[in-house]
Amino acid sequence: MHQIEIYMIKSIFIAGVYYLFYLLFLRRMTLYSWNRIYLILAVMQSVLFPLLKTSYFVTPIQEVVSVSISPILVKFESGSKFIDPSPNLIQILVLIYIGGATFLTFRFLSSLSRILYLYLRFPRVNYEGIKIVVLKGDQPSFTFFNILFVSEHELKGERNEVFCHELAHRAQWHSVDLFFMEIVIILQWFNPFVWLYRSSLRSQHEYAADFFVLKKGFDPGGYQQLLFERAVGVSPLGLINYFNHSLLKKRLAMINKTQSKSRYRIRFMLSVPVLFAVMAFIMQPFVGAQDDKVFLEVDKMPEYPGGIPAVRKHIAENIQYPESAKASKTSAKIYVSFVVDEQGKVTQIKAARTDILEPVKDGEGEEIVVVGYEKDGDAVKDPQAITDLENEAIRVIQTLGDWEPGMSNGKYVKVQYTFPIQFLLE
Repeated sequence: MHQIEIYMIKSIFIAGVYYLFYLLFLRRMTLYSWNRIYLILAVMQSVLFPLLKTSYFVTPIQEVVSVSISPILVKFESGSKFIDPSPNLIQILVLIYIGGATFLTFRFLSSLSRILYLYLRFPRVNYEGIKIVVLKGDQPSFTFFNILFVSEHELKGERNEVFCHELAHRAQWHSVDLFFMEIVIILQWFNPFVWLYRSSLRSQHEYAADFFVLKKGFDPGGYQQLLFERAVGVSPLGLINYFNHSLLKKRLAMINKTQSKSRYRIRFMLSVPVLFAVMAFIMQPFVGAQDDKVFLEVDKMPEYPGGIPAVRKHIAENIQYPESAKASKTSAKIYVSFVVDEQGKVTQIKAARTDILEPVKDGEGEEIVVVGYEKDGDAVKDPQAITDLENEAIRVIQTLGDWEPGMSNGKYVKVQYTFPIQFLLE
């Protein structure tokens, strides 16, 4: 399994565990500020936690035996027919991910440009040190960081609950949370839980703003009536807070709900660290060993059906010469390493080393000169061709089936193989 797949699985799993805890124990509590902090920290952990590599989350060290195999030669004769291999699953997933992230980025920038348009289009006034953009018509009021966008109708009206509501969003910097969530969604749009986190975070913002309004002494019945009156239409701006019917029932329920007592705060502070510890324990099976000990001898080597000759035959029959390497006349020797684990699965596949093979003409003959290649160096004329060669070598190893695992001292062990695959143009 590739690192990108492992990251996705762990990220979705972490986000799901935390969100399930929120639904079961926190959602109906009136600890709006605590819930807000919890949701933000949960999202941050789902994004960053899978990237950490600490000893706390490492499984016990496993025994690994390293084995090298003689080179496998892949030839391509100039002028022969070439069939470009189909893109592998990882390449397809990357393209889908980039496409989704690009679409969401443009949508995010469109929302920002819409806000900028309103800011420049309508008059701006200062009220007791607060910058207000006075919107014309029936456009909904909203807050963007420290700027209030308030409709002219609301400013001229006798009731100013809406203005007070937006002041709450401004004072508590709710726009920072929503801005952060938009960035997370762009990066992790594949994670279904981040969309739920954004929705829940918006709900907590509205509950907190409603509570702020009632604390200012406004009549609860009158404020509920105002919510009914404003629960029409949907704002086109994805980043803002607004009155809308999707949250109306929940907000009315929270307004009438008795405030959670102080003992719930203690439960909150005690339960979250416990949840973190439990989740860390559950996550351990998803994390492979980070420091594998290498042994020189093993009692029983892994066995592939048909033996190593069958492995070489499989590779030779399934590998293709990349079009980019053929076009640039690139020859190379790719040292592919992989591990046959305790279950006989082929894992940890990577291009451990790449040597560029340069055909140099000398009279009528040719001499193959091996030039050392570093991935971050500037010596390669066509880095894309090298990348395609490495990816093709990795792809064909991924197609190998299961092995009979190796054994040492009566237990199954991991065995690392290195297959040099030589791509040679003739």
